[in-house]
Amino acid sequence: DSLLGRPEWALYGSMKEQFEAGVQNRVCRDELWGVDQMGGWQTSLPYLATIQPIGSDSLRAEALARWRQLPRYVDVEIENLREGLRQGYSAPRGTVSLVIGQLDRLLEPPPERSEFYSPAARDSSPAFAAAFKALVADSINPALMRYRDFLRETYLSAAREALAVSALPNGAACYRASVRGWSTVDIAPASLYNLGLAQMALIQQEMQVIAERSFGTSDVPALLHQLKVDPKFMFKTRAEIMAFSQDAVDRAWAAMPLWFGVVPKARVTIEPVPTFRETSAVGEYSAAAEDGSRPGVFFISTYHPDQRSRAGPQAVAFHETIPGHHLQISIAREPQGQNHQL
Repeated sequence: DSLLGRPEWALYGSMKEQFEAGVQNRVCRDELWGVDQMGGWQTSLPYLATIQPIGSDSLRAEALARWRQLPRYVDVEIENLREGLRQGYSAPRGTVSLVIGQLDRLLEPPPERSEFYSPAARDSSPAFAAAFKALVADSINPALMRYRDFLRETYLSAAREALAVSALPNGAACYRASVRGWSTVDIAPASLYNLGLAQMALIQQEMQVIAERSFGTSDVPALLHQLKVDPKFMFKTRAEIMAFSQDAVDRAWAAMPLWFGVVPKARVTIEPVPTFRETSAVGEYSAAAEDGSRPGVFFISTYHPDQRSRAGPQAVAFHETIPGHHLQISIAREPQGQNHQL
C-alpha cells in the first residue's frame, strides 16, 4: 500500500502479473514444441548478431564467446523437440515447413555474407574477421544444418497437422493460460471467443459504412477480394512499399503530440525484413536501445510487391510504431524525465 501511485507500484504490479501468468503457462510445455517461423531462435538470433557490440578487444572476445555457444544451444533445442515428440507435443506441420525454408535461406550465402557474420562485418579487425568467418563456417552453419536436417528428416512427418493447441496434451488448459498471459484476465476461452464475435460484428458495420462511402458498394466481401487481387491496388516495387510505410510513420510521428501528453525521445526507423524470412513475415518491431544508442526498428516485408495490396501496410505501420509498439515500449523503457512531457 505504501507504493500506491508511485512508479514502483506499477512496476510491482506488472512483474507480479508476468510471473503469475508465467507459472500458469507452464502447462503448455512450450520448450517441447518450440518451432516458430515468427519468434523462433532462427529469427531472433540473426537479429541479435546485427546489434552485437563490437569495436574493442574485450567486446570482440565477448562476441566470439557468445557465438561459440550457439551450436550447443541448437543441440539442446533438437533434444527438447525429440522429447516433445515422445510426450505427444509438436509444432504444426505447416509451421515446420516454413522454418525449414528459413534455414535453407540462412545457409545459402557464404560465411562472410551470413546473417550471423554481422559482428565481423561491422568491425575493423582483420583477425576478428578471420576468426568469426571460421566460426560461422565450422560451427554455426553446421549447427544450422543439423537443426534443418532434423526438422526435415525426422520432425516434419511427425508434426501435428492440426493448428489448434487443443491437439496437444493439456491443450485446453494451455489455451486458457495463454488467454491469461496475453490479456491479463483469467476468463473462460468461450467468453473471449464470444467477445471476439461481437467485436467483429461491430467492425463489419464500420467496414460497411466505409465501403459505401469510399467505394460505392455494399458488398464488403467482394470489395475485400478486389483489394487483394486488383492490380490497381498493388505495389510495383519494393521501394514503393518502403516509401508508403515511411509516409505512414512520418504522419503518425507528426500527429503524436496532438494525442499524447508523453511522447518518446527514441526515434524509429524502417528496414525490410531480412531476405531469409521475408516470405513468412509481414511486419514486426524491435525496441530501441535503453541507452539511446540504437533507434527502434520497424521491419516490413517487401516480398513480391506486385502481390501486396495497399490496403494493409499502413495499418501495420501504425500498429508496430505509432500509436502502437514503438510509442508503448519506448515510453515504458525510457527513464522518467528522459521522454518528452507535453
